[in-house]
Amino acid sequence: MSVHHPHFWLQTAQSRLQDGNPSQAAEALQTAIVLAPEAADAHLSLARLLWSPETVPEPAVLVLLERATRLAPDWPPPWLLLSLALRQLHRPAEALLPAARFCALAADATEAIRNLAEITTISERYPESLLLYQRLVTLAPADSDGWTGLANAALRHGDDQQAHAAFVCALTLTPGRRDAWLNRGAVAFRHNALREAVQCFQQALALDPHHAESWVNLGAVALQKPDPGLAAFCLQTALSLAPALAQAWSCLGVVFHRCADAKAAAFLCRRAAELEPADTSAFSNALLAWQAVPGVSAAFLADEHRRFGRGFPPPPPRRPPVPRAPEPLRLGIVSGDLRSHPVACFLEPVLRHLDRQRFLPIAYAEVVDSDSGVGPIRALFAGWHSTTGWPDARLAARIAADGIDILMDLSGHTERNRLPLFARRPAPVTASWLGYPDTTGLAAMDYRIVDPLTDPTPVADALSCEALVRLEEGFLCHPCPDDAPPVAVRPDDAPPTFGSFATLSKLNPPLLALWAAILHAVPHARLVLKSGFLAVPQARSNTIDRLVAAGIAPERITALTHVNPRPAHLADYGAMDIALDTFPYAGTTTTLEALWMGVPVVTLAGDRHAARVGASLLQRAGLEQLVTASPAAYLQQAVALANALPQCRAARPTIRARLAASPLADAPGFTRALEAALLAMWARHQAGLPPTPFSVRRTGAKS
Repeated sequence: MSVHHPHFWLQTAQSRLQDGNPSQAAEALQTAIVLAPEAADAHLSLARLLWSPETVPEPAVLVLLERATRLAPDWPPPWLLLSLALRQLHRPAEALLPAARFCALAADATEAIRNLAEITTISERYPESLLLYQRLVTLAPADSDGWTGLANAALRHGDDQQAHAAFVCALTLTPGRRDAWLNRGAVAFRHNALREAVQCFQQALALDPHHAESWVNLGAVALQKPDPGLAAFCLQTALSLAPALAQAWSCLGVVFHRCADAKAAAFLCRRAAELEPADTSAFSNALLAWQAVPGVSAAFLADEHRRFGRGFPPPPPRRPPVPRAPEPLRLGIVSGDLRSHPVACFLEPVLRHLDRQRFLPIAYAEVVDSDSGVGPIRALFAGWHSTTGWPDARLAARIAADGIDILMDLSGHTERNRLPLFARRPAPVTASWLGYPDTTGLAAMDYRIVDPLTDPTPVADALSCEALVRLEEGFLCHPCPDDAPPVAVRPDDAPPTFGSFATLSKLNPPLLALWAAILHAVPHARLVLKSGFLAVPQARSNTIDRLVAAGIAPERITALTHVNPRPAHLADYGAMDIALDTFPYAGTTTTLEALWMGVPVVTLAGDRHAARVGASLLQRAGLEQLVTASPAAYLQQAVALANALPQCRAARPTIRARLAASPLADAPGFTRALEAALLAMWARHQAGLPPTPFSVRRTGAKS
């Protein structure tokens, strides 16, 4: 064969490769290309010689592969290699076209389908990747990698049911996949299948005992049971293996938070946020914990919330007003608490009285069907989407498709929140209400709904990133539970008993010291506390043991550790005469529960919403004399009530009556005021005006 024929040089290149001379082979291929620029096989062979798919390709490789695809557009191999090269360069969007072309040319080749499925997953085009993986496992049902790819794509798309089924198939074929066990366990945990989750995480640890993330997940399940002691052990083990694992620091912070050490929790979660700035849940956990830490100023909290907000890209511009038909405003509700939770209880009367000629409520619920109490609240919405596991992009697309006009956040920085979604400004108007006692910190959140007592003007306005909308008669309404037992009659010979059913995360050393001082001032008095975590040694150490160390005899303290249905829970208030509110993070649900059960509540008003909610509720109920302005006044008021025990006990039935007759129990009136606020927000948007603070009176008139 003549040296002027390109096939001579192709054969020469092959011989040089067999001899172990790749440089000479490359020279031979370059000569072949010079002699025959239209030879696609020469371009492909040189690209293969210059690049291994496990490495990052040089620009010359891309040039060769692109030329090969142009020279032989119906030849599959160049399209495959071009897609792989672009993937190695982290250019998945550009890799889609060659991958799709390869898949079209090799329609039944599992390699072609797998490649395109992987690229669509990397490109976050999950619906496409799911279809491709489904096709792959249909063609190759024994392909464990295919089932794993399907599971991971479904997981990222938020399709937990399909993800779980695919993980089961993958692990049946290949039980040694640690990450598959880990992810299957995460799905099970999310759906409250704790036993299966534990088994999956234990399998992952059996395969790799030094895998820190598996220890974290096992700790998270232990905390949910709850077994915070075991949770702490698992998380500390994880940190010994991976000291920079943010997830472990954050979860350990939650353990401390639930065991009445909010300060330690705040620092641990802040550490997690510093290690992994993209983990917004860790930062949210820190902000929630700071609310209960004594000595933390409102200005410090405002700065920390703004710092959280600065972690997101600038939001897109506000949407221009668009003329719309005279139909109900579509009101989106985003919350992780649409279940057996106080937020759902406060929302329920609003949904029952909402004017459906003006508003169409649609829920975006971070809950699963196995969560307790989902059914009753779900029935009150016109539309419902269970969004657990959904990526923000999918949820934003759903909200846009539903045509939401006003999108409300009912979680703030609490568990299961979707604040990163709100940072995208996914609706024309956004507002935060009810779920969290502070600013979200987001520039994209337009409004926050409060009242003049929780957030006095102008101080609170300067601390908020949102425009504050003040509902004059109160920022919520009490659901007045119809399953509550009658107000209990305390025995005449029962000793005066103070009590708190607040979550332990709101208890702190200065508060406990003040409670001890009250008990010393009323030597025959008792104290009753209630929390499932009081059965945990660390929680008892941070609460009851502190009281004992302050000189309170253990027999004077009753710890209720049972968790019971609402009627029985409310009946437990019959064990106390006087409720002691927490500070600086005051109670909302527990204060209203106590009042409904005829128990007066002593509160200390502070410098921000979280510290002033008790004052707001008591003043609305006509019990402003129970609001104090200093620890000394708090002690004095509590002791005065105990020293007037007969009068205090005789007044119990009147307290429920006061609450029932107050604006707090006027669900229709509250709902009209809330509607007026929402309509005013929408009117400003339609007028092209930016958000601004305003107030609404119970009549619905804007001021």
